[in-house]
Amino acid sequence: MAAILKTLPTQFARGKISEFLSTPFSNFFFTLGRGRPQRPEPVTEIYFTHNGVVLGHFDITEIVQNKGQLPLLTTLDGRPSEWQIKPDRWVAVCRPPFHPLEEKLFHSGFRGWRYFDLEAYRGSLDSKVRL
Repeated sequence: MAAILKTLPTQFARGKISEFLSTPFSNFFFTLGRGRPQRPEPVTEIYFTHNGVVLGHFDITEIVQNKGQLPLLTTLDGRPSEWQIKPDRWVAVCRPPFHPLEEKLFHSGFRGWRYFDLEAYRGSLDSKVRL
C-alpha cells in the first residue's frame, strides 16, 4: 500500500490545524502539483507533518486533475478561501475522518510531497529524534 507525506503550513497554530483536520467538510482537497503519483500500486493514504511531527492521515478517495470540476474552497467559517486550486493541478480527494497517529513520530518539513511508508519510517532514527 502506497502513501504520500505532505507538510502542512507552519503559519497555522497547532490548535487551528487540529480544528481544520476535524472540520466536518464532505471532502478535503490536497494539491499534489503538476505531477500525478507514478507508483504502480494505488496511493491510498495521505499523511501530514506539521512543526516537525507526523500528525496522522486521511484515506484517499481518488486522485484527480483539476479541470474546473472541483468546488471552490472555503475557510473554516464557511467563507470563500483566498487560496484556490489552480487548473491542471493534481489533487488528492479525501473524505473524513482524519486518523491521528497514536505515537509521536518526528519528520522535518519540506516542500511538495513524497512517497511515505509509515511502517518502514517508524523504525528509523529520524522518526525518534526531532531535528
